Amino acid sequence: MNYDLKKYKHIIWDWNGTLLDDLWLGIEVLNILLQRRRLPKVATAEYLDIFDFPVMDYYSKVGFNFAKESFEDIAAEYVELYYGRVNECNLRVGISKALEYIDIRGVKQIVLSATEDKALKKVVTKFGINHHFAEIRGIKNHFAESKVDLGKNLLSDLNIDASEVLLIGDTTHDLKVANEIGAKCILITGGHQSYRKLASSNADIIVSIDSIFL
Repeated sequence: MNYDLKKYKHIIWDWNGTLLDDLWLGIEVLNILLQRRRLPKVATAEYLDIFDFPVMDYYSKVGFNFAKESFEDIAAEYVELYYGRVNECNLRVGISKALEYIDIRGVKQIVLSATEDKALKKVVTKFGINHHFAEIRGIKNHFAESKVDLGKNLLSDLNIDASEVLLIGDTTHDLKVANEIGAKCILITGGHQSYRKLASSNADIIVSIDSIFL
């Protein structure tokens, strides 16, 4: 499956699981939180089937009890552990070449993430790819709720025609964002949701970034 970049003036990338290969870290941190509460750990296959947005909903599915402690406190604990080890992650295979390939063709690139905005900008810079992006936008908190309004505001602020946008992500929420803003969407496997879950959305699915452009 090859995409003609002549159709698009903007590519919007998701961050976690799409540009950054952090699935393993997300599962490890989640299981640390569960273990601290004497709750059963989550296997990778289960995680891939239940992970979704808003994150609060999937936290409930794995056993966190918000009657005993607040989601905000759990999220803060997760963020502290995650960012203490995020430097152990790598970019996904093929990402650096893809970003350069797109730059050469004059297509503007944007990161749109449910990660908190300041933390997002810091981590994208840490991985040395911030120079590829005209915009890097995250949400106002660490609660990973939704990117729909963020996407709508982005297009409005920059006066972007949605028909000229390709959004690339790794979850069905990315497809929802694309549908809400009127953009084309591609979902990549190997991120935070299973192939089965992605396939249920009827989205265009790829297994590697190389199969899009390179």
